[in-house]
Amino acid sequence: MAKAFEGKVVLVTGANSGIGEAIAVAFQEAGATWWGWPAAEALEAARARHPNIRWLRADVADSKQVRAAVESAVREAGRLDVVVNNAGVFEFAPLEGSSEEMIRRQFEANVYGTTFVAQAALRHCGRAAARSSTSAAPRGTRRFRAARTTRRPRRRWSR
Repeated sequence: MAKAFEGKVVLVTGANSGIGEAIAVAFQEAGATWWGWPAAEALEAARARHPNIRWLRADVADSKQVRAAVESAVREAGRLDVVVNNAGVFEFAPLEGSSEEMIRRQFEANVYGTTFVAQAALRHCGRAAARSSTSAAPRGTRRFRAARTTRRPRRRWSR
């Protein structure tokens, strides 16, 4: 019996730990060939845990590095079917205790990074493949409405 993602090429950012790692492993178990995109400082540990994974190295906040990494994966794999834009930086501190550097680092990874990866991937996946799952988009914003329109209507249960 064929696996659900047999033959699909998947790129997962933030795949070095936590949710990103779990997502990447689930895709691998479902038959996908996947590319991990870990945080730079976590690359060696990620390679040790998952030696059969192809790893990309790029700063998601740098558009040129992102484009080059995605192009490299597509050149080797021949295509790109799924991108999970999971990379994120979260440093919890009281607002008055947050440095400008901390705020910029989070914004660059969480906003610019998400955007740059999506832009680079859309060149290869096409618009129909794009789905927004950004949990930071509050209900009622344009991004949230756009994401909601891409899903099938929910089934209504009557009592």
